[in-house]
Amino acid sequence: MPNKNTHNTEEYICRNCGTKFQGNFCPQCGQSIKEFERPFQFLIIDFLGNMFAFDTRFWKTFVAVLLKPGTLARDYVKGHRIRYMPPFRFYIFVSFIFFFLLNIYTSQNATNSDLLTGSENDMITLFDNGEEELTQNDEYNIPERIALFMEHPELFMEQLMSYYSWGMFLLMPFYGFLLWVFYRKRQRYYITHLIMAVNQHAFIFSIFIIMLLFSMFLPGFSGSFINYLLLLIPVYLIIGHKILYQQRTPKIILKLFAISFLYFFVVLILAVAVPVLILVQNGLEI
Repeated sequence: MPNKNTHNTEEYICRNCGTKFQGNFCPQCGQSIKEFERPFQFLIIDFLGNMFAFDTRFWKTFVAVLLKPGTLARDYVKGHRIRYMPPFRFYIFVSFIFFFLLNIYTSQNATNSDLLTGSENDMITLFDNGEEELTQNDEYNIPERIALFMEHPELFMEQLMSYYSWGMFLLMPFYGFLLWVFYRKRQRYYITHLIMAVNQHAFIFSIFIIMLLFSMFLPGFSGSFINYLLLLIPVYLIIGHKILYQQRTPKIILKLFAISFLYFFVVLILAVAVPVLILVQNGLEI
């Protein structure tokens, strides 16, 4: 009986680039030796196997990001990558869920308020980017125009969440740069700090997702529970930095304080600038 552990020594010619090789994947272009001209049931089994592998990697990534701070970034540095989803792909998935739920939550809360009234036709005109854009000579003043947004918050919130999601995605390299500035002697290459930034953002968004779900479905229970969840964030960051950067806790706390101050200052600028940008784009000359 042949040994199942023996490597495949048969020589193949890659159908994609013509390279001769031994093994299961072409060393030139990476194409697999698997044939797709096979009975349909084999394709179904292969598809289910790939889907199961994706699910396994997703859950391993989810557990590592949520329960093992700094581990995923450390494993990437050491070359243990195949067990995890790509960090940016996982972050995009988590951030999509977060901003989707946040959009629903904020729109519902804004819609339930009866503080402002306005005309629906005026709101349609306000969001019309064609020839009927509002100008400074319109009969409406600035507070009344803003009131139109408040009367139809779902339109405004949709734009706001879209800008915020892109803004946070673009700010992550800046956060990674801050990590590199403070920890470059511990980890030389910027990509390590960028992966750490992606993982930390994914964890924070996961906490916010849990908070939103409790606020939406269990509002009476969410108060004290949410406070405990927020306390997990600094603890997570400190433990993650200790695992990846191998420094003493007092130094890590001081560096985290400086990094957080600089980063949240930029985030605050983004939080103020985005609504103003949306108002200006929709014809409000501020």
